[in-house]
Amino acid sequence: MVRIRVGTDCSGIEAPIVALKLLGIPFDHMFSSDIDENCRKVIEMNFRPRKMYKDVTKRDYSLLPKLDLYVAGFPCQAFSGLRHDATGFQDPRGTIFFECAETIRHTRPRCFLLENVRGLLSHDNGRTFDTIIHYLNNMDMYHVTYAVLNTIDYNLPQNRPRVYIVGICKNIRRRECFKFPDPVPLKINVSHLMDKDVISDYVLTQNMKQVVKNRIARKHGKMSDNYTPWKESKNFKDFSHINLYVSLD
Repeated sequence: MVRIRVGTDCSGIEAPIVALKLLGIPFDHMFSSDIDENCRKVIEMNFRPRKMYKDVTKRDYSLLPKLDLYVAGFPCQAFSGLRHDATGFQDPRGTIFFECAETIRHTRPRCFLLENVRGLLSHDNGRTFDTIIHYLNNMDMYHVTYAVLNTIDYNLPQNRPRVYIVGICKNIRRRECFKFPDPVPLKINVSHLMDKDVISDYVLTQNMKQVVKNRIARKHGKMSDNYTPWKESKNFKDFSHINLYVSLD
């Protein structure tokens, strides 16, 4: 089987590479990048890409190799519906999309996959997403399609809706055969995996406290004094309402 050349950016701890391994697809991991030092250490120790970049905004595109597959999960904070201060392309993290697009333009992969939060579709009344699709289509190299997929619909006990943008090179025959995967029924949920007799202190991080506040404010219009999900408690049941609000989107 022919080995495919893969490049990844902003892919955390390399779920795309893990997927290729699980599928048994031979590949050469040409490059990876992440601004987080600890992520880079994990990637280099476990996956050993030929080249590791610290910052996608500072690399020379002309030195990037040609690819068969490019995967990138460009930063989502600038587009997230959980944040009232999500400023899209006004946020430096939001502009990373254009770095990914230029990477596609220079490496000319046979196909690419971009991933982000569902809020990307509605940010700025849809104008942000329209800009992204327009930018990709203007390359005139790919047939671009997208869909929102949720992990809970693919036998994973997690509510994580994400938008996936797929580009297939126009020169590839039978490109019309591509379709997003059919749902896989959920067989195991979180309650099957949790220890029912946990007794410990539970304290949310500051970031998660703000996430919960934003969720409640969005659903109820204000932060009610009845909700104190970050208090310490010895009773795990006191935190049942956390699961309710964190799962809303």
